[in-house]
Amino acid sequence: MKITRTPPPKMNLPAKAVVGFVGGLSLYFFTLLGIQEAANLSLFQEKIKSRAELEMIGKEEAGKLGLEKYAIEYIYDDKETSMRKYTDEGKYKLGMTKFMATRKNVKHELYHLLKDVEGEKNAKPNFPRYFFVQEPRATLYGIFGIKL
Repeated sequence: MKITRTPPPKMNLPAKAVVGFVGGLSLYFFTLLGIQEAANLSLFQEKIKSRAELEMIGKEEAGKLGLEKYAIEYIYDDKETSMRKYTDEGKYKLGMTKFMATRKNVKHELYHLLKDVEGEKNAKPNFPRYFFVQEPRATLYGIFGIKL
């Protein structure tokens, strides 16, 4: 008895393009996420242990970026994720969980304040811009201090 193999069906060009595009996006996203998580697990980063320390480091890093003129409220708890946002009262909030509170993450979120929050006050969310421009830019500054 002879066993014959049937070749797999050939993909047409649009299907190949879609598979390539989705694969490329996945590779990009998981590489970015991996870099951020590897930096979070680094033994050489400064952990923040209290709200007072978060505020002190936040003010120091905000001064380096020229953000000292803004009213920034620092939140240190277990409820919020690392975040930054503009409130209706005209203030900025920068929140860190106890697990995520590091100088790198403070720099990352402050860079979002510098570059992104002003444009987000009244804008609709733009996820492609967030994932392909804003997040990589803040990651580069948070980890390496590179300003784009």
